[in-house]
Amino acid sequence: MNRWIRPSCDTRTGASHLRRGAPCQDASGVVGCLDAAGTPIQVLVVSDGHGGARYGRSDVGARLACTVAMRELQQALAPARVASPGALEEWRGWLAQELPARIVAAWRREVESHWRAIPGAEGAGFSPVLYGATLGVLVLTPFWWAHTGLGDWDLVRIGADGGEGAGGEALVSEEPECEGGGEATFSLCLEGAERHFAARTALYPLAPEVPPFALLLGSDGLRKSCGSDADFLTLCRYLAGLSPSRAQAGSAELAEALDHISAQGSGDDISVAVARWGGAGQGTAWPEPGRCEPALWIQPVTGALLDPLNPAMTAHEAGARSAVMPQPAAAAVSVLTEQPASVDDGQADSIADPGRRSVFPAQLRRFAPLLQLVVAVLALGGLGLLALVRLDGARLSGRREPLPPALTPQQRAALQRQVAALCNPMDPARPPQGLASSGPVAARFSSGTTTLDLQMSQRLAATLSTRASVFQRLAGGDANQVKALLGQSRVDPLSALIAYSAMDASPPPLALPNAGPSWWQGLGERLAGLLPLSSRSARTTAVAPSPLASLGACPELKRALRSAWQRHAAPLPAVSPRDPADAR
Repeated sequence: MNRWIRPSCDTRTGASHLRRGAPCQDASGVVGCLDAAGTPIQVLVVSDGHGGARYGRSDVGARLACTVAMRELQQALAPARVASPGALEEWRGWLAQELPARIVAAWRREVESHWRAIPGAEGAGFSPVLYGATLGVLVLTPFWWAHTGLGDWDLVRIGADGGEGAGGEALVSEEPECEGGGEATFSLCLEGAERHFAARTALYPLAPEVPPFALLLGSDGLRKSCGSDADFLTLCRYLAGLSPSRAQAGSAELAEALDHISAQGSGDDISVAVARWGGAGQGTAWPEPGRCEPALWIQPVTGALLDPLNPAMTAHEAGARSAVMPQPAAAAVSVLTEQPASVDDGQADSIADPGRRSVFPAQLRRFAPLLQLVVAVLALGGLGLLALVRLDGARLSGRREPLPPALTPQQRAALQRQVAALCNPMDPARPPQGLASSGPVAARFSSGTTTLDLQMSQRLAATLSTRASVFQRLAGGDANQVKALLGQSRVDPLSALIAYSAMDASPPPLALPNAGPSWWQGLGERLAGLLPLSSRSARTTAVAPSPLASLGACPELKRALRSAWQRHAAPLPAVSPRDPADAR
């Protein structure tokens, strides 16, 4: 009986790529097929193109890596029997050696064919480095599941019973650290790339009594957006819990979450593929009995599924064909194209505002310029009054003491889970069960129990430093920003916690001067409450309750948040242009 239910995958263009107008260099895909005995099989893939000047067509390389991997697995598994007794070791060896050779050879043929089809490419030498990309593969059957690939992707197992690690999440596979550190990673474009699949290959048997769990395969853009491994694992659990769309591999909720993660994190492209092993009666098996599902792959130039029947189509060509741009760029273009290209002096009035002359009656038409001047003066005077009131209100208000905003049960639960993850680190003397023996996660537990408090303080400071932009945006006390971040508590609980802690970061109240308030000060005090950014008067001595205390925050977390607020709210030092070091 097949208990693998509908998977999901999505790829989103990174925030930094959108700002530069660069193409998405990630891709992901999913396919459901049958073996010779009719056993259902799921294949999930993610790929990350390297980018940079040397890898000018890595977006095409990532897309072809996904399509080639799904095609080769379909062709190899269709005549085979995945449930052969005693064949687990044979399948493990096949995934580590024969399959990689087939994928690398087919990928090189595809990228070279793409290169030859480019006009004018005949005169230049072909190099697969132009198409460099990584590849992560998940193969799921009712009897076993396995992973293989090469490069800097991550695989996380999320258990429903909390059996793996502190929160039920365990990092199953990550790329081993290179000697000397750095950002180097294995790639399909390397000579002998097939030899590097074996280190990332593993096969796990399945039994009907295995409780429900999920697997999340993600490109490096996801993990780089997290300040710590605890944040990364918590985020994987949230993403794995999002329901897939019935119409396609991804869903609007997953796409929105990945966009937010990229914007608040690394800014890189992000790809995820989520597999789900359900419980009895939980969901519908996918693919359905006796049915194959067509291969779908995602590389969002338009933010939608592209046509897998035309693998030679580049990302730029897809964007041109669909005439759909990312939302920020599209908005800018629409504003520009609405302006008149050229206007004759004699027709400027009627073109710029054709209905302007009908605003006033005929007898008052000659007074229109005067009335417009009066309206402009009144508007400027009103803006000046509001600015003055706000300045006086800011001077009179010595302390921002708004009551903590009301939280929904879901928001409070998300914030409490984040507080627990930050305040309750795992036992440093014993790595969690299921963690890899090397890599950033295991390195956290290599130092034993020494200087636990210092390690915790450093970990909290490092985690909060990844949200510097959140502290800077909230330094002005904008209640709308706090409300918006609390609304994203499920997607980004750390930023929501920082927003909720803004009330704990208020400065001490200022003393009122001995002299009585002036007329302007009195007006400012009366009207300050009407402004969005107003604060309570210095005469108010009531102290708002501590939001962090209501969430059960530990003293270390409170100190780390307070230090971060003081650091980001402090004015920047003046930089002298005569000092080149400071200018840099």
